[in-house]
Amino acid sequence: MTKCWLRIMAVAAVGVLLNACSHIDADERLLYVEPAAVQRSVLVEEFSGQLCVNCPAGAEELERIQQEYGSDAVIVVTIHGGELALTGDDEVVGLRSEQGDQLYQQWGSPDQPSAALDRRSQPLLRDKWQGEVYKELQRASALTLAVETSYEADSRQLKLSVEAQTAEDVNGTLHVWLTEDGIVAPQMFPETIAMDYVHNHVFRMALGGISGTPVAVKWGRDNRFDYEVTLPADWNPTQLSAVAFIVGADGVEQVTRKKVIHS
Repeated sequence: MTKCWLRIMAVAAVGVLLNACSHIDADERLLYVEPAAVQRSVLVEEFSGQLCVNCPAGAEELERIQQEYGSDAVIVVTIHGGELALTGDDEVVGLRSEQGDQLYQQWGSPDQPSAALDRRSQPLLRDKWQGEVYKELQRASALTLAVETSYEADSRQLKLSVEAQTAEDVNGTLHVWLTEDGIVAPQMFPETIAMDYVHNHVFRMALGGISGTPVAVKWGRDNRFDYEVTLPADWNPTQLSAVAFIVGADGVEQVTRKKVIHS
């Protein structure tokens, strides 16, 4: 048994004792809801961890929902935080981050897997996701968002702009996050551990911090917001996406996603 394996199993034992990983019995079938006509996009903030044995099932459920409605209609960000998230080192690829921990704590350290949809409720267990996505997709939004990116490979400098258009004035907070797909890293399952599990939608960074930027989006005006960041060396820019969303008084007004490097 490798040193890497022993280290992960030791950390996992602590995670099991903490009993923070939610479980849904096999006989509790997920409720199927007929697809809605998509009128807006929905933000899904999924809380996960590499030491959470039930989290792969959560990822599968979100993938199924995205296949049903489209990945641009249901935009997933997977946040690794808390004791079931794994901190990386020279031997192990870990997806835990300081900002991920902050977001996890901000939501009250919820069970994993769980997900907050459009910030309209506390994080829900996966048997509720389908129905809540259905409801959120039917909400109207006066707001549209568009993201443009420019990336310089030599300097790893990313420039990003968010343009907002609205049919009525919107006051809220703009959040711009980076996520990464296709990360090969360990993941625990109920009876084993996969060292080559592929993690998608992984939260990497909140530009400007997790509190976001207060904005006033006005009808008929040029509502443009610019960001710039140097990407860490271990992030793959071809797998990165920018997720931009505005949170109003009642939750997320609108969300959009754009690949950092796009054809």
